[in-house]
Amino acid sequence: MGHMDFEAVIRRDHPRLNISKFNRISGGWASDTFEVNEKYIFRFPRLAPSKSNLRKEIRLLPALAQTLNFKVPDFEFVNEDVPYVGYKKIEGIQINKCDLDSDELAKDIAQCILQIHGFPRKRALEKSVQEIDWYRNYTNFYEKIQNECFQYLDEAVQKNASALFESFLGEKENFTFVPKFIHQDLSAEAHILCDFKTNRVVGIIDWEDACIGDPAIDFTGILWDCGEKFAEQVIRHYGKLGGVLDGSFRDRNRFYRNIGSFHEILYGLEIESSEQIMKGVGKVTAEFSEPI
Repeated sequence: MGHMDFEAVIRRDHPRLNISKFNRISGGWASDTFEVNEKYIFRFPRLAPSKSNLRKEIRLLPALAQTLNFKVPDFEFVNEDVPYVGYKKIEGIQINKCDLDSDELAKDIAQCILQIHGFPRKRALEKSVQEIDWYRNYTNFYEKIQNECFQYLDEAVQKNASALFESFLGEKENFTFVPKFIHQDLSAEAHILCDFKTNRVVGIIDWEDACIGDPAIDFTGILWDCGEKFAEQVIRHYGKLGGVLDGSFRDRNRFYRNIGSFHEILYGLEIESSEQIMKGVGKVTAEFSEPI
């Protein structure tokens, strides 16, 4: 898809959309994303899994929009063959640029995550959302890292990473959580949008990884992008508002955060970019130079 003329495809399919401005938005790994006329966002998934995930989003988001108090993308332009979607841009800034001293913001995010987790499992499954075998998923992920990433890492780093994975996989309590509908990629610097003036969440985008799984992972992006203090505030509010904080909840959240840099190496391998691989290696090495 790298050679596709994205603008030409949109012009062909939507001749009434008079394109005066067409800008690529940098960032996302899974899609080529563009802003059109400063009003619409168009997303073209790059890889096969992202394409089937987009088809899931097309079915899921209208149902989700009816149950949430914040905005999700409302796909006005859909082509399932190419595939791509286009929707009106949700105005807002990333929450890590908002006031992280605001308890109001922490509470609002907790409320939004609770709403996500409250979306009925049965309804999600009807909309092509998958229930993930969490233990198998992370066992496979660990094997993939050993097979594909370890060759780039020092022995001490490999040893520390292995110790973390093995202690996580060896603890039964990490897999006894009650599975919920989750976003699974709640990046605070990309996917949760807030109103700078009111410090309230206005919308959440990019639902392609949505699944039934561990609710603790939906706090990982906040821990990663906003730090321990703010993440703890959000988690506390989530518990007070009725979210289930089981015994290993915070440990699981930290584990998902600690292994995050491995995704950078895997992404580099996927797009065959040695620069991206080495960027990931640098981050993993910094993360695992000491035992965790």
